[in-house]
Amino acid sequence: MGPDHKKLASMDVELGANEQNELNKKLSRENSFPIPIALSMLVLWIGVSAGLFCLWETEWGYLTSVYFFFVSISTVGLGDIVPGNKDMMLVNFVLILIGLALLSMCINLIQVIISLLTFSEEFSKISH
Repeated sequence: MGPDHKKLASMDVELGANEQNELNKKLSRENSFPIPIALSMLVLWIGVSAGLFCLWETEWGYLTSVYFFFVSISTVGLGDIVPGNKDMMLVNFVLILIGLALLSMCINLIQVIISLLTFSEEFSKISH
């Protein structure tokens, strides 16, 4: 490979790195929901839902309700605490389903950020 070919190859790599940086900036601006807001929404949802569980299940304390709700939305479902109010099962199901969606959104946002960072690091290693 002659000097001109090496120069062209290095310019091509630099263009690729610049294009990748622009793509990363564009992706993070347009498609990314801020992680702190998503986590705040999840914590708020857990708090409000646990408060409602605490009202419906009169023998449960607030921390027991938080524990039950978190175990339910994380799909661990140990079964050590079970709601006794059968009239509120449908409402409980909807609250848990929305909480599960919020938790999945937070996990997905974090996964996307990690994969973008990993891809950028790998791309920069290749280009240098």
